[in-house]
Amino acid sequence: MMRRSLSAEEAMAEAKQLTRAGNHAAAANLYQHILAKYPANKKARKALKAIQERVGGNSREERLKTDMNKLMQLYSSGSHDHAFSHATRLTKVYPEQPVPPNIMGVILASRGEMQAAVECYQKALQADPSYVEAINNLGAAFRKLKDYDRALSCFQRLIDLTPGDSDLYYNLGNALLDAGEPHDAVIAYERAISIRPLHSLSHKQLGVALSSAGQPVQAIASLRSAINIDPKMVDAHFLIGELFQSQGLFDKAIESFQQAAELQPDNPMVHLRLEAAILELDQRDKPQ
Repeated sequence: MMRRSLSAEEAMAEAKQLTRAGNHAAAANLYQHILAKYPANKKARKALKAIQERVGGNSREERLKTDMNKLMQLYSSGSHDHAFSHATRLTKVYPEQPVPPNIMGVILASRGEMQAAVECYQKALQADPSYVEAINNLGAAFRKLKDYDRALSCFQRLIDLTPGDSDLYYNLGNALLDAGEPHDAVIAYERAISIRPLHSLSHKQLGVALSSAGQPVQAIASLRSAINIDPKMVDAHFLIGELFQSQGLFDKAIESFQQAAELQPDNPMVHLRLEAAILELDQRDKPQ
C-alpha cells in the first residue's frame, strides 16, 4: 500500500524503481493506488498498462511452453488420442503456432487419413510458411495420395530452403521415381550421395532409378555400393539378383538370391525367385 507521506511524484518514482527491480506486482499495486487518488494521472495509467501487457505476455509465453511440452510428451509416449485432443485445443488457443496442426497431421497420417492430414499440414504452413517439418510431411502425404506434382513441389521447396540436406534430395528422388521420372531421380540421388556418401539407402535407390532408366550395369554398381555400406541390405541383394536374372546371368542371380535368403530366410519372394533362377539355369544348360 502507498505510504500516506508520499506525494504523487514520489510514488511514481518508487513505482519506477520497483519496475526496474522486476517487482511488477508491487509496482502495479502502487500505480493503482496513485490512480485511485489521481485518476487523471496519464503517466501512472500508461505505466500500469505497460506492466500489465508485459506480465500478461510473459504469462502467455509460459503457458505456451507448458502446453507445447505437454503435447510433445503425449505424442512421444504414444498417447496419440490424447495428443490429438490437446493439439486440437492448442490450434485454437495459439493459431500462430505451426506445431499443433503438424502433430495432428502426423497422427492422422498414421491412421491412414491422408487427406485430413494434408489439411492439417496446410494449416501449419498458414501459421509458418517456412516450417520445414510440415512441408516435408505435406510432400510425403501428397506422395501417398499419388499427387506427384504437388509432392515434387513440396520437396523442391524444401531444397530451396535448406539446400545442404541430403535427405531432401533423397525424398525428391523417391518422388521423381514415383512420378515416372527415373532420369531426374538419378540426378537427385547422386546429389544426395555427394552430400552424404555413406547413406546406403541413397545408393540403393540410385540403383533402382538407374535400372528404371535402362542402365543395368550402373544399377548393379550402385546396389553393390549400398551393400558395401550395409551388407545386410536384403533389398539390394534381391535387386541385383533380378538384374542378373533379366540379363540371363542365372549363376550370378542365384548367388545374389542366396545371399538375400540367408539374410531373410522367411521371405517367400526371395525363395520364389531363387527357385526360378535355378530352374532357368537348368533349362539353359540342358542339352538341346
